[in-house]
Parts: sequence; C-alpha cells; structure tokens
Amino acid sequence: IQGLWNTMYADGLMDAKIMYDLAVADNNSALQGVAMTISAYYFSIVTDAWGDVPFTEALQAGSATGIITPKYDTQDGIYTAILAMLDQANDMYASGVGTINGDFDLVYQGDASKWQKFNNSLKFRLLMRVSSKMNVSSQLQEIVNSRAVFTSNDDNAGLTYLGSDPNANPIFETIINGNRAEFKVSDVLVDMLDATSDPRLPVYAGVN
Repeated sequence: IQGLWNTMYADGLMDAKIMYDLAVADNNSALQGVAMTISAYYFSIVTDAWGDVPFTEALQAGSATGIITPKYDTQDGIYTAILAMLDQANDMYASGVGTINGDFDLVYQGDASKWQKFNNSLKFRLLMRVSSKMNVSSQLQEIVNSRAVFTSNDDNAGLTYLGSDPNANPIFETIINGNRAEFKVSDVLVDMLDATSDPRLPVYAGVN
C-alpha cells in the first residue's frame, strides 16, 4: 500500500504538476492537457484506494504556500474535480496550441489526438464508476456523440518496456533479477529436501 501511495501520489502526481507548471510557462496547451490527464488518472486511483485524500491543498510543500499538512477532500468532491479536469484537458487538446515532444513521450510518441482519446475514454470510465451514485447518462451520451474516444486496442495508453534498464519492466527486474525475500526458499523446505537427498532441491532453489 505504501508503495502505491509513493508511486501514484508522491512521484506520479508531483511529476505531472511539474509538467503542468512548465507547460503553462511555455503556453503549451497540448502539454498542459497531458499533465491534467495524467493527474486525473492518478488521483482517481488514489481516491479509489483510500477514499478521502488531499486534493485541493495537495503537492504544495515546495511551493510558495509551503503546505506540508494538506487538508483531506471528500471522494465525491475529488471525483467532481477530476471529471472537470478531463473536460478542460479535452479543450486544451482541441485548441491545437503547442506540441508534445515525441522523443520523451513513451506512450503516444507525441500524438496529441491519441492523448485526447485517452482523456475522454478515461472520463467515460470514471463516469461508469460513479454511475450507481448519480445519473451520468447525459454525460456519457455527450462523450459518445461529440468526443474522440478509443476505437481499437491501437489507441491503448500502453508503455512498451525494453529489455534492459533504465527502460525495463520494473516488476520483472525486481522479482526475477532482484532480491525479493518472499520469493526465496524457506529453510524448512531446504532442510527437509536436504535430509532426504531430494533431487528437486536445486530446482526449487534455483535462480531461474
């Protein structure tokens, strides 16, 4: 759980905030849209996992306000805010102002139209998530009628990992090549197999 919090909140959301601030300084609406889409995505995961979490005062420890104990916002309020963020991001993509550097965009290689599809499909998904709590039919219909959304798996927001660091799959690197104690053979099993000269011991205890 702590790892999820660090990855999504402390790392991912802070990176998205820095990206947004730099994009504002460059008057780059397309990149602002990407930052807002990523922020909405991460905040949705964080609030789904923990419910009420910091939002309106979040990520300000290093800013002029210097808030290090942000207030917690309600999950309802967070969902309302991130849905609005996705609407704003959609408008930013549609504006055509600014570009996304494809050399640094490992998801869509700088294609703003695909980021827009991801943004709107994410909003559709989040609306479906809250559909048991509120009537979202008109908003869903508006997306279907008026917005670009995923039409095939080619539109998926997927990250293709490479075979070596620093772009290798971190889960593979940690579990297969790392030092995760929970995947090691216990001394109980080793002693039992060793006492009976069981030929399976080197298989159980093998690295691969």
